[in-house]
Amino acid sequence: MYLLAQDMLPVAGYVFIGLDHFAKPEERLAVAMREGTLQRNFQGMTTGRGLDLIGFGASSISQLTHIGYLQNRRDVDEYIRVMQSGESPAYRGKRFTGDDLARQAVIGEIYCGPRFALQTSRHRRALCCRLFRPRDRDPRRAGGGRAGRTAAGRRLPLTDPLGRVLMRTVGAVFDSYLPPDAYRVGDRQYFSATA
Repeated sequence: MYLLAQDMLPVAGYVFIGLDHFAKPEERLAVAMREGTLQRNFQGMTTGRGLDLIGFGASSISQLTHIGYLQNRRDVDEYIRVMQSGESPAYRGKRFTGDDLARQAVIGEIYCGPRFALQTSRHRRALCCRLFRPRDRDPRRAGGGRAGRTAAGRRLPLTDPLGRVLMRTVGAVFDSYLPPDAYRVGDRQYFSATA
C-alpha cells in the first residue's frame, strides 16, 4: 500500500514529504520541506521547531523539548482517579541525555532533509564515528579511511525514491534503543524491516 501511495499520490498532485506524509505543494509541510525548515517530533512531521507537546488524557504522551517524554496512566479509571485527587497523571518518563539529543538531531535530518550532515558539531561527529565503526567493518566506509574523511562535513543525500522510502531503516542506524543490527534485520517492535 505504501509503494502504491508513492505512485498514486504524486499523480494526484501531492508531494512526498517523508515517511508516510504527503502534502499539496502549496501546503505548509511542503513549503517547509522545500525551505529546509521541516521538523519531526514523535507524532510526525511538523513545521514547528522546538515546541513542547503536552498530552491530555489516558495513555497520552508529552514531549518536553530538550527534557524528555512523559506518559500518562493508561487505565482510564486510574487516570480519572489521580486527576480528581490532584495528582500528576504521569506514571513514567524518559529524560533525554546529550547523546539522545544528538541522535534525535541526526535522525531528524534524515527524515526531514532528506540530507544529513556528518559534521555539524563535535558531539554529532563523534556519534557518527562511533556508530559506523562497529556496524561497518570496511574502513573506507567506517570513517577511518579516505572515504570517511572525504564525507565528513558534507550533507549526504538519501537516494530518491528508494532511500527516502527506507529512511526509517537509515535512521535506525542512529537509534541507540534498537538492537545494533536492527537497521539490517529489523525489529518488529519498533519499525518494519520490510518497508
